[in-house]
Amino acid sequence: MKIRFFSSIDYILLLCVLLLITIGIAFIYSSGINSEGVLVSNEYIKQIVWFCIGFSVMIIMVLMDYRKLERYSHYFFIFMAAILVYTRFFGRYVNGARSWLGIGDLGIQPSELMKIAFILCLARFLEKSSAEKPMKRFVLAICIMMVPMGLILLQPDLGTASVFLPIFLFMCFMADVPVRYLMIVFLTGMLTIVFAVLPIWETEILRKSVPIIHVLSNIKLRILVFSASLGICIIGILGNMFFKKKYYYWITYFFGIFSCAIAGSWCCGKVLKPYQIARLIVFIDPNSDPRGAGWNIIQSKTAIGAGTLFGRGFMQGSQSH
Repeated sequence: MKIRFFSSIDYILLLCVLLLITIGIAFIYSSGINSEGVLVSNEYIKQIVWFCIGFSVMIIMVLMDYRKLERYSHYFFIFMAAILVYTRFFGRYVNGARSWLGIGDLGIQPSELMKIAFILCLARFLEKSSAEKPMKRFVLAICIMMVPMGLILLQPDLGTASVFLPIFLFMCFMADVPVRYLMIVFLTGMLTIVFAVLPIWETEILRKSVPIIHVLSNIKLRILVFSASLGICIIGILGNMFFKKKYYYWITYFFGIFSCAIAGSWCCGKVLKPYQIARLIVFIDPNSDPRGAGWNIIQSKTAIGAGTLFGRGFMQGSQSH
């Protein structure tokens, strides 16, 4: 048993993990030291506690045959979905989102465990459905992804929800889902964000009217553009059904993406809080709100600039001081 245990460990990987965790905790400790050398934050203690918990779980997983987790993956996924529903109504309200559960100072985001449940469940589905038609397989995989994304967006936690998208795309790519299907998700997601941000960018940063962007800020024009795009998409579907021409397929493909992005951007405007929209805006121009949403980005740039290539040194960070 001991021989099997020690031979199954990847010691290089383990060393890298321990090294990264040690450096991370040291940096967190360093960031809590002010200019007088006084420790003003105990955040590093929480990180040590979570390291101990995580390391213990890692040892347990090494002792297990991970392939046996497959039979329980969908139960774990359903359980975590139920926990996310509970969190939405009874969780802690932190940083504008009801996304935490815990006792006292210790807390955890169930959405972090849902990432693991999602990966296990999606992997099981993609492995079991390898003989299915690509389109059916793709649609069902999207349905699996939308469960955690939808529940997390209701908290609302845009940052965590957006993490599921690259996980989904990479796993489906490795499972040989056609790239043209994956591009539907990728392009729709990117266009949705762009269409949601542009009206705010026009008023908050550019500060002048742009006719093309005005289409997105005027609800009547948005409905008109959406209806026209959807109509062309339907024509493409009918054309592909009756005439079997390739260009009808691509008309449906691109105008379907455009229609979904227009509708999705309107939903984003209704669901997302103003501060979440502001985070997307400051990604383009942090100086549009230097003391608010852009503060962290500006301070991080200042810290990197002050440290140059080798940094200011342990406990000598300019911004923490």
